[in-house]
Amino acid sequence: MQEYKGYGHFKLERHALNLLIAGPALWVLGSIHNSCQIYERADGHVQILQQSVHIPFLMGSLLFLVGSILNIHEQAGRGYHGLKLLGKTWVWTGICGSLMIFIGGLANAVKVFKMQQIDGLRLEKLRGGAQERL
Repeated sequence: MQEYKGYGHFKLERHALNLLIAGPALWVLGSIHNSCQIYERADGHVQILQQSVHIPFLMGSLLFLVGSILNIHEQAGRGYHGLKLLGKTWVWTGICGSLMIFIGGLANAVKVFKMQQIDGLRLEKLRGGAQERL
């Protein structure tokens, strides 16, 4: 009876696919916001190290977003349930996006290590973030 009224699994699966786009879209927005933050008193080398962290994170989140959009088009008109909602395109772009985020994490570890080696430079706060505005 509930499926007849539209309250069944199909409506929930449609919402799940919509959330599969909303999550990466917000993640891309956060990645763009993070890439606008800079170190104020740092030299060019440190700025390059910081961008080497932001670019893989941005690319990974963009891959998640593109994969979810392609998945919506791939699943359009099909009545799949469960894990079959995730098409092969989304799985592969998700794997590539995860790899980019892993590379960004490694670049962040290298950045912190290098910044601590450079004349004992203390890690300063990033400027342009939400905490600065408070």
